[in-house]
Amino acid sequence: RARLLGLPVGVLGETGAAAPVVRQIGARVPPPPLTGLFVADLSSMWAGPLCGHLLGAAGATVVKVESATRPDGTRRGPEAFFDWMNAGKLSYRVDFAHPAGLRRLLAAADV
Repeated sequence: RARLLGLPVGVLGETGAAAPVVRQIGARVPPPPLTGLFVADLSSMWAGPLCGHLLGAAGATVVKVESATRPDGTRRGPEAFFDWMNAGKLSYRVDFAHPAGLRRLLAAADV
């Protein structure tokens, strides 16, 4: 009855089916082309964040830089839009009155 119901059962002493043979099809996928690139994303709203999103999808490490006193304007819109545009990015909050941390970040960035 258990087998009729699709339950994985066996009879004492019965051997199970052999494990399936799994083979690789095609060549291994190389790492994304921008792996290792460090991008500081100081953009806001739409076009810049989309560019950062695409760079991240191509393998770059993207850091979204925002001011604590003036965040990205898309934060005022639908949360899902901001999340999609900035998915996969790291976040760095900066106080532009004290820009030393931002200077260090920009010195380390490739773009």
